[in-house]
Amino acid sequence: MASGGYEQTGTASSFGWLAISLLGLMVLLLGILVVCGKGGARRVPRGLLVLLGALGALMLLSAFIGGVAGMTEVF
Repeated sequence: MASGGYEQTGTASSFGWLAISLLGLMVLLLGILVVCGKGGARRVPRGLLVLLGALGALMLLSAFIGGVAGMTEVF
């Protein structure tokens, strides 16, 4: 059903939105790290750094897959 507007669907746009969502989570975690650092905590929990790194890697992978899917989709 056409809504009369421009709307992308498919694999490329799904992976693009996933990459944007993961970027938002990374920004949230970085904000938490900044708040913890200003509170006098000198050591950042290792688990938080590992989670931040994993989110970054997943974001880059999702953006890559979305880019490849966008180039290979037939319009």
